[in-house]
Amino acid sequence: MKKRITLERTYRASIEDVWELWTTKDGIESWWGPDGFAVTVSKIDVRVGGELHYAMAAIEADKIAFMEKAGMPTVTEHVIRYTEVARNERLAYLHPVDFVPGVTAYDVEKRVELSSTAAGVRMALTIDAMHDELWTQRAVAGWEMELGKLEARLTKVRGSKIAPCLWFDGQAEEAARFYSSLFADGAIGAIGRYGEGMPFPAGTAMMVEFTLAGQRFQALNGGPQYKFTEAISLSVRCTDQAEVDRLWDALTTGGKESQCGWLVDRYGVSWQLVPDAFVELQRTGKGPGLGRMFQAMMGMKKLDVAALEKAYRGE
Repeated sequence: MKKRITLERTYRASIEDVWELWTTKDGIESWWGPDGFAVTVSKIDVRVGGELHYAMAAIEADKIAFMEKAGMPTVTEHVIRYTEVARNERLAYLHPVDFVPGVTAYDVEKRVELSSTAAGVRMALTIDAMHDELWTQRAVAGWEMELGKLEARLTKVRGSKIAPCLWFDGQAEEAARFYSSLFADGAIGAIGRYGEGMPFPAGTAMMVEFTLAGQRFQALNGGPQYKFTEAISLSVRCTDQAEVDRLWDALTTGGKESQCGWLVDRYGVSWQLVPDAFVELQRTGKGPGLGRMFQAMMGMKKLDVAALEKAYRGE
């Protein structure tokens, strides 16, 4: 009977977050590989019979030296084949071991099982033993290290202890999904739903957890008692004018423009879209140029980087 090793961890995270880190290009690249190595995914097809193609490269001097001393390439190409996929529950795949000098290639199975507990998500990773005890110990040590990276990544995804909670009157899930669609790393987390005999129809989202740009939020369907005001807004640092334009167009559709980079979206939530160039001029600018820039800003609705820079220069 083949020997197997099981490593168990419990994470304070949603099952969706853990699953995403095992099954997406960005997720895998963020934590796979021991310290000193980097993983680049070239293909991913998460279904039974689908494949994951990735390269693992030694990027630190001591790891490069170790690989060369062992007679192994510093960059290895890998193809794994998925044998079981049950979203948010189980993932199993075969991983060829074809990189050990003098050892005929063979497959090892790795299986991930997820379940919810009162403390968060329990994850059990079961891996086949390798061809000898030394390589098995190396594999286990490598996975212990990688699971530490996974925990660190989940902590980053989870964000700070504080999450702004936005109060809606029935639109919480719709709004959270809309906001998540606007950001490359936007993600929906756990959703709690109303049951029978409660203020909203059974099945309506009560609380939706979601993440935007690494910041955790909550959307609550609380009822009509409270409304949003511009006293609180979500301020977004935008890389360039193109990002300002994209978000402005999306968020003002069904909403309204305000002043000085502020807007109110279709749900009544206020936003500020602030380009990096404006913040940098605020920080480093000097003299009368700052006054001219602020005067120009006061006459704008959506901030125009080129016009602000031109005003700063006095042109």
